[in-house]
Amino acid sequence: VMSVTIVALVASIAGFSRMYRGMHHLSDVVAGAILGLASVLVTRAILLRTAACRPEERELLEEGGEAPACS
Repeated sequence: VMSVTIVALVASIAGFSRMYRGMHHLSDVVAGAILGLASVLVTRAILLRTAACRPEERELLEEGGEAPACS
């Protein structure tokens, strides 16, 4: 939780500083934040699906509910 907070804070400061210096507009920073969040969610979904297909990592998914089907 602490690392997520630090990363979010650094990203927010970087976005604000780029707007302050006139390098980007608010829409640029918001679009970047949305794309960054989307890439994190897609990567998380891929890693969870991969872990569900490996028997040795199945116990890590116990808390998250039902595992997706493997192809």
